[in-house]
Amino acid sequence: MSNAKTIADRFWNLFKAGNFAELEALMHPECHFKMPGIELRDRAAVIQMLRAYITAFPDLTHDIVNFVGDDESVAEELVVTGTQTGPMQTPQGVVPPTGKRVVWESCDYIRVRQGKLTSWHVYHDPLPFLSALGLVKA
Repeated sequence: MSNAKTIADRFWNLFKAGNFAELEALMHPECHFKMPGIELRDRAAVIQMLRAYITAFPDLTHDIVNFVGDDESVAEELVVTGTQTGPMQTPQGVVPPTGKRVVWESCDYIRVRQGKLTSWHVYHDPLPFLSALGLVKA
């Protein structure tokens, strides 16, 4: 298994455990996170976003379907599921809990340097996520 995959797996385990202190220590201070509608360039902002996801979706899970990688990068194909039982912060404001379950597919490209996450880019179609919550019509 590659160094990048080992670090990505550690990230998922810490995230699932809610261990944000160790998550923060795993990230480079200028960690770059990017996904549709969000671009962050420091670990404090990334941690804040991760906390918001866990607040909105406390049962959030990530199932890795496939991956390819080397020591400095890994690409993971995943299926993400969760139920929105908490408020969800969006750029347009707070979405109250809907109780709805969401499932979406994603491809994440993760880079590491000297044992730290330096960037995490998420590529997914946000439409299934938004329509499952009733925020847009499919």
